[in-house]
Amino acid sequence: MPGKAIESTWPDKSNEATKSLSGTSQSSAIAAAVVLYLKALQNLPTAEETRKALMKLATRNIVGPGSVVTATTQLLKEPIVFPTLNFADVNTSSIDVSDRYVVVLKVGVDLTKHIGTVERLQIASVQGPKAYGGVTHQYQIPGFTAYAGHFSPGVIDQLQAHDEVMLVEKDTVVSPVGCLPVEDPPNCPEPQPEALHDEYTAIKAPKGQLEVQFNAPYHLNLISHREPGKDSGGYVYTRAPGEGTVAYIVDSGININHVEVKGRAFRGYNAAKTIPFDDIFGHGTHVAALVGGKTFGVAKACRLIDVKVFEKMSGSITAVLDGYTWAVNEIRRSNTMGKSVINMSLGGCFSCATNLAVNVAHLLGISTVVAAGNENKKSRWTANTIVVGATDRNRKRAPFSNWGPPVSLFAPGVQVMSAWAGRNDRTLAIASGTSQSSPIAAGVVLYLKGQHRLLNARVTKDALIRLATKNAVGDAHGSPNLFLYNGSGR
Repeated sequence: MPGKAIESTWPDKSNEATKSLSGTSQSSAIAAAVVLYLKALQNLPTAEETRKALMKLATRNIVGPGSVVTATTQLLKEPIVFPTLNFADVNTSSIDVSDRYVVVLKVGVDLTKHIGTVERLQIASVQGPKAYGGVTHQYQIPGFTAYAGHFSPGVIDQLQAHDEVMLVEKDTVVSPVGCLPVEDPPNCPEPQPEALHDEYTAIKAPKGQLEVQFNAPYHLNLISHREPGKDSGGYVYTRAPGEGTVAYIVDSGININHVEVKGRAFRGYNAAKTIPFDDIFGHGTHVAALVGGKTFGVAKACRLIDVKVFEKMSGSITAVLDGYTWAVNEIRRSNTMGKSVINMSLGGCFSCATNLAVNVAHLLGISTVVAAGNENKKSRWTANTIVVGATDRNRKRAPFSNWGPPVSLFAPGVQVMSAWAGRNDRTLAIASGTSQSSPIAAGVVLYLKGQHRLLNARVTKDALIRLATKNAVGDAHGSPNLFLYNGSGR
């Protein structure tokens, strides 16, 4: 273990000093850090299991006389990132949402004719030095028609009273760690939750040969074992999990060259049009690898489509809707409702317009998985999508996780290891949040779609709910007490 000329922080009045020291004290501290790293990556409940894991990973026969092993592992070539941000830490200066709105039309309204009316209103309202850009985005999927733009207060007043308009919602800044709160628009409808259906496809046993990923990250162990005391035996799954399926990752982008996803991750659509596709933040890469990464992912054989909606760490409702409706239309165009899922790890940001779009997509047969949110309050997502809360490694609801009847089930979301966008294509990070729980559930959705005939969102959600482990979540707090399970039979 390194112990010579080790530089680290040193106390002084500036709080910026460092000092180089040598000794086994330094070696011991480095080993302790590796132990914590392994405990976060694997389920190591006892000291003996931890010691064995450390010895197994050690590089042998590379040190001089008097030593046997060193605990340095290739996984630590890059520093681990611990994203513990609050929304106050997010730089939102590049996202201008002033006087910007999303307008949802009533079903059956002709969008082209309506926008012509809006343009005439815009011209008639021009006054003073301030210029308003008018319509910037149009959104159309069957059953949901909307547009967004930059409008004067006078135009907004007229649109709110227009008989073709369902609602007008102020645009806001969103990010995976929160959003700028805005008031709900008047007349925001509450979609009615569907009941479970008789057409449910029973999943009694896994199809295909079972495989085991030993020393798997704890989140994979948990979702493939029903009983808490038996979840240290590795991740149990069928060969080529998620083969032939596709996940659309609506997020900050994906590092498509990361070793976890390379060859199966592709660029789809960039709604954050002012910057390149690259994942500058890292959140989207983390999420994508939890869905389908070769080490950390559930559906290890799926394809991953990058739908970028955040510029760095933030974006707007306008961009989220742009990316989401693109993904919905792409799934409809390719007729792959039975093989696709959309994941949106947007924290707890509520948008009435986005909620309506997600609900309509569900009715069209398209599965969407969303993060319940991290504010320890009632989730407001439509109950007709798959809303995922977070638990720790003991299956207890995380103290930050949102809750309530809209939550479909829970999945691991505390100290979850996955890929990250960093200095090279091997960077990893440990992160906590329902942003992590959601893609783990999305991975199970694809895992099941790859094995069974789950042709639409309704049947898929029914299968996921009926398969989940019941009464396994500590402090479900008014949510359905269901824990994600992949149906391994263990």
